[in-house]
Amino acid sequence: MLQSNYNTQNSEFQAISAILSQITIKKGEQNKLKPYLLKALKKTSFTSASKEKNIDDCGTFLQISTDGKIKGANFCKNKLCPLCQWRLSRKTYGKMIKAQQLIEAEQPHLQYIFVTLTLRNMQSIKIGIQDILKGFNNLTHDRIFRDISKGFYRRIEVTYNNNKNTWHPHIHMIMAVNNEYFQGKYLRKAKWAMLWKRACRLDYIPIVDVRKVSDNKEKAVAEIAKYTMKPFDIERARAEPTKIYSELLEATHHRRLSSYGGVYKKAVKAVGLSENMSLTDNITPDEIGEFFIFKNGKYERYIDKSLMKRSC
Repeated sequence: MLQSNYNTQNSEFQAISAILSQITIKKGEQNKLKPYLLKALKKTSFTSASKEKNIDDCGTFLQISTDGKIKGANFCKNKLCPLCQWRLSRKTYGKMIKAQQLIEAEQPHLQYIFVTLTLRNMQSIKIGIQDILKGFNNLTHDRIFRDISKGFYRRIEVTYNNNKNTWHPHIHMIMAVNNEYFQGKYLRKAKWAMLWKRACRLDYIPIVDVRKVSDNKEKAVAEIAKYTMKPFDIERARAEPTKIYSELLEATHHRRLSSYGGVYKKAVKAVGLSENMSLTDNITPDEIGEFFIFKNGKYERYIDKSLMKRSC
């Protein structure tokens, strides 16, 4: 039974109201892009009726605890879904903060740098993803890299140039180093660019950015936890929208867009961070919370005892 006059101003439900407001915005974005996503999925080699249904139904059902945590939801987990990307970003950020705190508590002597590794814009994102993954693997096996790195967390991000119809894959990485890095082993940007050029076997000098991370480590973590695909105005793209999305879906299918090494690998495992982690929250099993369904552009409270047994 729908209850349209649900009072979200009641102090008891302020946390629910806050999370619903955020999800409603992302659900609106998902609805706008859904026709393109469905058409794009149909063009891929791994499409299926169940995956299409998941996108169509994504975010239409929510179960939220009174403290604003999402206990259940029908998320599609599509890598281009605005709602699921937003949710994954929030979950990743929260767990990465815990991982970072764990590392600092166990090894307070470590210092940190934030590195951005880029390639030139290109026509094929599939080739771009292949090249950047192969290049990063080569980089991690480089003697100079291994000598300075005590651990890293990296993530691939992709941007799309609407005007030129080109892709720009790049890597954001936070790396742990010993104090000696800033006392004799420091690598300047030119040296990093040379290492990245060699790792990717490029015939040009790539743009690389390296910065010391001092007090604001949360900002560096937030940068890595962002969306894989930055939102862009699909209606302004020169290429046909579904072609763009299907290319990116194919390019990222079964690809590890994040990886960890050294101290980060241990910490990430300890906090349960992975690309396939649940997008819902772990809360007390006996706390049922409130049920909502998406109807006419908004979420409304739903009362149905049968849903109390539903597992999401």
